[in-house]
Amino acid sequence: KIGKIEKEQTVEDTYLRDLVKDLELYKMESGVLDVKGPGILATIKEPAADGGDYLEPDEDEIIYVLIELVNKLKSGGAEAISINGQRVLATTDISFVGDKVEINAIPMAPPYFIRPIGDPSSLEYMLNIKYGVIYQIQRQYSFQVDIKEYDTLTIHRYSKEIKYRYAKPAD
Repeated sequence: KIGKIEKEQTVEDTYLRDLVKDLELYKMESGVLDVKGPGILATIKEPAADGGDYLEPDEDEIIYVLIELVNKLKSGGAEAISINGQRVLATTDISFVGDKVEINAIPMAPPYFIRPIGDPSSLEYMLNIKYGVIYQIQRQYSFQVDIKEYDTLTIHRYSKEIKYRYAKPAD
């Protein structure tokens, strides 16, 4: 009888351990946990004062570049991304309001610090593809781009409440 109880306890403990492990993965994916791991830091700076054009007249095009950059990083295997400390989620809005870029309704200005966690080589490759997003940033806007690989980066959790007005769990 004791053996049966021990066996049932072991099965239950394994089940609970697996549930907790799955819950942690879902929390990481939803952005409500700080995460750390290898990745890159891509820094985008305005052109030097002595050369290059500033963002005139198509200032809002930087939004499309940032969105393209996020999409390339995701397709390169990024498991978490932040821009200037703002965690990028499925609901993240990258927009241009007034004369500022806003990410998650937080105003941003250059330099932009993009931190994706994933395989550093794959992430850097995705950004540096010939005629890709880095090429576009440098050619169209004369922005300076610096990419560094890191063994460990930390991306902080999304700090606001995530609200769904229309989406509900399916039965």
